[in-house]
Amino acid sequence: MPGVSVALPVRSAADTLRCALACIQSQSLSDYELLIILNGSDPATRQIALDHARADHRARVIELPKPSLPAALNLALREARHDLVARMDADDTCHPGRLAAQVNFMRAHPSVAALGTAWELADPDGRVTGVVRPPTDPRRLRWRLLLGNLLAHGSMMLRREAVLAAGGYDESCARAQDFDLWVRLVRTGASERGGIACLPETLYKHYVRRADDPSASTADQAEVVAPILAREWASLPAASDGGVLAAAMARVLARERGGGDASAIERHLDEHGPTREGLLAWLWAQWTRPAMPRRAAEVCRAARLREVGAALRDAGARTVWLWGAGEHTRWLLEHAEDLGVPIAGVVDDAAGDAAREVGGHAVRPPTALEAGAHTLISSDWHEEAIWERSAGARARGVRVWRMYDEGARE
Repeated sequence: MPGVSVALPVRSAADTLRCALACIQSQSLSDYELLIILNGSDPATRQIALDHARADHRARVIELPKPSLPAALNLALREARHDLVARMDADDTCHPGRLAAQVNFMRAHPSVAALGTAWELADPDGRVTGVVRPPTDPRRLRWRLLLGNLLAHGSMMLRREAVLAAGGYDESCARAQDFDLWVRLVRTGASERGGIACLPETLYKHYVRRADDPSASTADQAEVVAPILAREWASLPAASDGGVLAAAMARVLARERGGGDASAIERHLDEHGPTREGLLAWLWAQWTRPAMPRRAAEVCRAARLREVGAALRDAGARTVWLWGAGEHTRWLLEHAEDLGVPIAGVVDDAAGDAAREVGGHAVRPPTALEAGAHTLISSDWHEEAIWERSAGARARGVRVWRMYDEGARE
């Protein structure tokens, strides 16, 4: 089994770096070199890296003069002694068999330039909140990546020569440099070595350290990803056999009479590659097929809102504040009749000095809540995180209610 270089850029990771280093040391594949790139690291992180390199001869510390994640990764690719380069993030963990499994696959599939794995989403305490399973067929992954990133950057193993031949990481991308690289690789892989694949085994755990929707991009990431997607979609060819797609779409429409689903469209995209019409047909099928489940979810959520409203009234609430300023709050304001308690206003942890409004309510900080006020956490994704952040408000007498995980309890 050939050796592997592990690229581990670090910046401010003193609280998580030792755990990531332990994951590398525990790998069943022991023939590796670890490249720790100090990417503008703080003194504590730097010291942990230097101590590890002194204790383990397989580790090398390289310092980047100016912080830049894509530059750090390109430096690691240039410095790597092995053609296979595994990524690892300083705040994540991986399975002990990860490197060996990826090396075995890369040896058996020399046309693959990058290989990911299924991966877990975990909260800061390590509790798994979801599992992401990207397609394992490179043909399917090729077109699915044109709809957004499915791969955990830290889970990837790269073929150094192929990635450098594709131009490496774009150092002008302050964010989402991994997605930019994946798109270029799958484009190259359509005709030559450069494709991307994914193992079905869950071998990586990504810790979500912010209370955002883990499936969503940050604003900075979105500013990079959106132009990439627009560029790639604009360059897609038109479908040469629209009749096949039309027949597949007809089977989707006929689902209530025992018709098909989106699988025929997916097979078409797998076999013929992405086209504008093919991707639009697939997106249309995703929107069309879950119409009843969406309606069922709406009915259930409205019923739950009525239960919460009844509990609030039983507790003597005359008005209620909504804690959260996202789409869930917009939905709740539209269904205020189901709640049955007048809404006093909206608070949000991200409320700043700039004027912001949701449904006609000015968004205020949680400090605006007075003792005795009732507030309902208005979020389906972040209820647990907001509950934890509300500890200070609860301590000063604000009555905070939950809608989902723990029921309508204070």
